[in-house]
This record gives sequence, C-alpha cells and structure tokens, in this order.
Amino acid sequence: MSRTTILILIAVAVLFLIAAGIAMYRLDADSKREVVNQYRSSMFTLSYPLELELEESSNSTIAIGSTTPLGFDAAVVAHIIPLEFVGDATFDSLVEAELVRLCTADSATERVSCPTIESSSSHETAAGESATEYYLTLARTSIATGETVTERFGPIYVFPVSAAKEEGEGIDISALVLHTPLPAFLERRADGVLLSYITEKLTRGPRR
Repeated sequence: MSRTTILILIAVAVLFLIAAGIAMYRLDADSKREVVNQYRSSMFTLSYPLELELEESSNSTIAIGSTTPLGFDAAVVAHIIPLEFVGDATFDSLVEAELVRLCTADSATERVSCPTIESSSSHETAAGESATEYYLTLARTSIATGETVTERFGPIYVFPVSAAKEEGEGIDISALVLHTPLPAFLERRADGVLLSYITEKLTRGPRR
C-alpha cells in the first residue's frame, strides 16, 4: 500500500470520526432539550412545566397551577389587558392604573389594596424579550381593629403585546401581566421560582 493511499485512508477516518462526533453531540443536545407545555396565542407563547395545568378562565385571564380536591390552585396568573390611549395617557400610566386595580381584595376580616407603585425597572428575559418589573406597596387593613400593615407585593412582569385590529387598519396594544395570584401571596404560598421560569421563557409574536 502506497504512502498516498495510507494518507487518504487516515483522512477519511478522521472525517468519519468528526462526523460521528457531531452527530453524537446533536443527539445528546436533543435528549437534554427541555420538554414543556405551551400555550400559544396571536400575541405570545407561554411555556410551563409538564406537571402543571393551564386554565383559561376568560379570553383575558390564564392561570397555571394544579387541580386539587378543592378546585384549581393557581400558582401564576397572566392577564391580557387591552389599553385605550386617550388624551395624554401613556403605556406606563395605563399599566400602573391597572396594576393598582388588580391588587384589590376584601374578605370578612380584612381589606387589601395596593395604593402605590413602589418601584419599576426594565427587565430583559433569557429569551431576549423586554419587560418591566414592578413592585407594589400592599396594604392590609383589619376590619376588626382598623390597623393597617404594609408589605411589598411583587415581582409583577409586564410585557407590551399587540395584535392586528379585527376591523380596519392598525394594531391593538395590550399589556401582558404575569404575577403570583393575590390569594397565594397573602397565604404565603408564592412560588417565585415558577413565576421566574415562565417569565424568562415567554416569547412575543403570533402562534406558529
């Protein structure tokens, strides 16, 4: 066997090993790729763990959690809030008014409200989406004593989303709001890890 033939065979063997290595790498990557449930709409795609369920209570509210003997236990909720830009209203001012409205609950023992926005900051997710992270000042007032205690409610993540108008030209702009449900927060059952997981994987755009 000539030296040239040997060199050719060696080159072929090296190319084969490289190709096999690439194939194995891709196979390993595919096996490690995370499998998740997905909810797709015309405005966004939301991913969540396989072991959890999704309940769509209306066209504007989605809850992620699990079914219990007492009903559906929501761990994260998403609200799609249409915005109407009237006068000097801005996206931020409309969103902040809606957040204060969402953070309201009364029971036989206390009144709950979020009178002020404590802080807001820009947040870029792992998927490359831009959101605003909010924290609200939550006030709990005892009906029996009238005493009020305050605490920090959040984080709340807000994404601007849009869709083509059903009639005519232009787009409808809405706010997609992700947060821990108020009952879970008040009962000290907030799952910050799950909220972060869903927020970081969310992508905007039409269903594919």
